Amino acid sequence: MRLRRYGLFANGVQITIKSPDFTSFTRQCKIPSANFTRIIYDTALKLFSDNWEMEKEVRALTVTAIDLTREKRAKQTSLFEAPTENGQAKEENLQAAIDKIRGKFGDKAVTNGSIIKTDIFKS
Repeated sequence: MRLRRYGLFANGVQITIKSPDFTSFTRQCKIPSANFTRIIYDTALKLFSDNWEMEKEVRALTVTAIDLTREKRAKQTSLFEAPTENGQAKEENLQAAIDKIRGKFGDKAVTNGSIIKTDIFKS
């Protein structure tokens, strides 16, 4: 939401994982220019699952959007894939609507359904 509020696009995602003994390490990867929560979340989750044993405890997890730009970088298209501008426009409209609702009613007004019945979400 902050990226969109400031008109920024992330071109990479970085995670920092800190273990209970306070050792930490960082992993990052490039992404196509994006300011959508879903793209950043999915990338961070993949980085985490690829680089951490799920049985081990985590003291802290930090997700950072990196390589920020004011303009969206051009994406090289494939000759063999159908263009996805329509899906992109729908995602932009959805994110704008969610931002507007959260701006009016607070950050917890719209949330992922998967976290509602966990200790992450406290109403």
